[in-house]
Formats: sequence, C-alpha cells, structure tokens
Amino acid sequence: MIRRMWRVCWLGVVFSGALGLSCTKHNPASCCANEQQCFDLGLSQVYACTGTEICTADGTCVQPQCSVATDCAGSSRFCINHLCTDACASNMDCDGDAAHPMCEADGSCGACIDSSSCSVGTPICDPASHECVGCMTSADCVSHVCNLGTQTCADPAQFAYVSGTGSDTGACNVEAPCRTIGYAYSELGARNQIFIVGSTYAAPATIVPGDGSVTITSEHATVTGGDPIFQLPSGNATQLTLRALTIGAAGSSPRKSLAIAAGSIVLDDVKLEQPFAVSAGGTLAIGASTVDADGSTAGSTSITKSSVHGFVTGSGGTLLFDSDHFQSTSGKAFKDNGGTTATFKNSVFVGTQSGGPILTLVAPSRVSFCTMVGNYTPTGTAIDCSLETGAMTIDNDVFAGLAMQACTTSTSLFSIGGYASGTNIVGDVNTFFVDLAGADFHLAATSPALHLAASGSTGVDLEGTARPTPANSMADVGAYESPN
Repeated sequence: MIRRMWRVCWLGVVFSGALGLSCTKHNPASCCANEQQCFDLGLSQVYACTGTEICTADGTCVQPQCSVATDCAGSSRFCINHLCTDACASNMDCDGDAAHPMCEADGSCGACIDSSSCSVGTPICDPASHECVGCMTSADCVSHVCNLGTQTCADPAQFAYVSGTGSDTGACNVEAPCRTIGYAYSELGARNQIFIVGSTYAAPATIVPGDGSVTITSEHATVTGGDPIFQLPSGNATQLTLRALTIGAAGSSPRKSLAIAAGSIVLDDVKLEQPFAVSAGGTLAIGASTVDADGSTAGSTSITKSSVHGFVTGSGGTLLFDSDHFQSTSGKAFKDNGGTTATFKNSVFVGTQSGGPILTLVAPSRVSFCTMVGNYTPTGTAIDCSLETGAMTIDNDVFAGLAMQACTTSTSLFSIGGYASGTNIVGDVNTFFVDLAGADFHLAATSPALHLAASGSTGVDLEGTARPTPANSMADVGAYESPN
C-alpha cells in the first residue's frame, strides 16, 4: 500500500459533487530523490529534504547515518547515500556516491563492475576493492605502454603504431597499425613516438629514419631487417631514441645493427645483438642496456650503466665507459687504433680466457675508479700503454691478477708485485673483495682499497654511492665505494 503523502487543505473549500475536497498539499515529512522513487511513492515531483537530512528509500527524511562503510555495523554494513544498509539492489541505490556509482554483486557500491568502467589513467577494475586501479603491465593498457612508476597508461594518441602484419594505410593508430617505420614517419603529425606492436618485427629493409626527434619503442620486441638494421647516413639530422628493444639476432655478425654517420641515436633499455659502427659525424649514447656485440667508433660514443660483452675499437673521436660492467671471453674491452680520447670510470672489467689486454690506449685517455680483474695464467694485462702518444691518467683503480704494460699509475691497488711505488700499494688479492670467487667485487670490510684514493676525490661510484663515504673521509679506490 502506498503511504499517504498528501493532506487535505480545508481552508476556503468548495465542495464539488462526491469528491469532498478541493486541494491537497505536500507533507514535508515525505521526500523522494529521483523520478523513479517519486513515481513509486506516488509523488508528482522530486521533493528534497531540508537542512542536512537525507531521503530514505521509503521517502522519509532522516539525519545521515554514515560517510563510509566503517561507520556502519551489524548486518547493515554498507554505507549507501549516507545510510547504513545491508546491500544495494541496483545502481540507483548508489546514486548518492559519485565515486562509487555501481552496485556490486556483493551488495556494496563500487567504482566499477569490470575494467570497461575504468578510464585510461586507471584502467583495471580490482575485483576485491571494486576500485579502478593503475596498470601493472603494459598488457593492461590499450596503448601497450604502462608507466610503472605512476601505474598509469600512456595515451595511445601519442604514438604511431607499426606491426609486421600491418598495412601502410591510414594514420597508423593502435586499432590499425601500419607496416613500415618509414610510412609511420610520414604519418606522425604532431606525434613523436613510434610503437612496434608484437614480440618480433622484421623490417623489410634498412630503417632510415626521417629528420627530427623521434622515439621508437616497444614492449621489448626483437627487431631485425637489413644490413644495417638502423642507419643514419651523412646529412641526416635525426635525433633517434630506441627504447625497450632487442636489435638484431644473436649470431648474425658481421651484419650491423646500427650505422651512424650523422645525427644521433640514444639506446635506453636495449639489447644489441649485432655490431654497431659510429662514423666521425655520428653520436651514439648507450644507457641501461646490454651490448652483446662488437662495435667501432670514430665519432662520439658513450656507454653508461650497461652490461658489455663485446669488443669496441676506436679510430678517433671520443669514447666514454661510465658505471658499466664488462665481461667477455675475448678479455678485450677496447682497443684504440689511433686518435680516440677515451675515459673509463666507475666500471668493472673482468677478463677471462684470453690474456687481453683489456684496454689498449693510444691517445691521451683516463682510467679512474675502475676495478679490473683477470683469471689468466700466469698473468694477463689490464692496460697497454706502449703506443701512447699523449699523457695518460690511470689512478684510483684496483687491479686483481693483472699487470700493466708501459703504463704509469697512481693511488691504485695491485695484487701483483712490482707496482708498490709512489702512491700505489700491493696486497693479497684474497683480502680485496667480498667474494672474489663468486665475482662480488664490492670491497671487503678490511680491504686495503679502503680510503686509498687521492686526497679530495669526490663523485659517485658504479651504484651511485657518494664518494667519499663516510663524508669527510678519504674515498676508496675501485668501482665501488664501501660504507666502511
């Protein structure tokens, strides 16, 4: 039975036939919050409560009971429209909570039923909390790109998409990727990123990017193609960033992955499986990557915070190794064929099998705060300076099981006799590191490398630890700064 929501107005009545009344007036104790509720209660329009009161399901104005579910207890454990209730029956019951408008299967009001209710920024519907949450993997995102730091999906409108099964038509959007990176360049418009869809991409020919600043990225796809795979020829003004890719296939040497005669290429989180070549007009910056192939440089090449297993040769220009870990069965990391100014710092070099030398330096170069380890029998060579044409600076290093060839060193630690001159010292190699056999080259608590560096040495070590540590002490030699 519908409650009586009206009262008779008796003032100034004019009776007409059998009706017995002339007007009605709304009872202020009754209410309805939406058209459906008003219809169910027999009210002709929405009647809101006054003050802070809210309207219940049966059309009564009452004071709010809750703000969140924890304000409720017993069987009425859900807070819906500021009233404690045992469960919602439909989305209408959740109208009072703009952030949680969906009636869930468990009778609670949530932000979402499934991920289709969520936005690009928070694309996943958590089945436990019924809240839209950030992405955990790139597979959660329509754009294929999840920023794990913020757990947000990138906007697909930022990218031109390329796929090995695509077609060179249209605008290269996520729904219809194009086939070639060259075509994607022509369709970039205001975009400056190209995304490669899928786990593999075989380019039909050498990729020659157009001018401008562009990033090519993927979810760690393996890219193969021509020889070279990517090429910046003379006159090219490209600033190209390659991110989250494997470039080339293992065992494909001597086919090149990169050939840079002009412009610049930046590698970020990339694995290089085929050799690279940097000519005098080119620039290559490798960061946070793995280099499993050899390379040559006559331009400007830097390798930082990376794992290197290949052999680099130089014939001019500049080369930087900074905060890297090198290990190769050739035992050789770099050889200058003449004219390359090279800097090696905060890096670990491990030579195995071959006798090296690990570094062959000719032009004025520097090796500082490096740890160089060899397991050669009887002795390998760390650095060869016999062809030196300018002053070398080799200081603040640790040499374990390795000798020098025609090099002058200072404030360094050796495990082989004959080098305890000036500021160099010789010690027992078994006291140098945390675990020599296990290749943990952090300094032991009582290592002779502690506080051995030249006075006033500052900076950071391979892992970013400040030199010196503790502050106001003398820094340690080698790639790692100890907390001791």
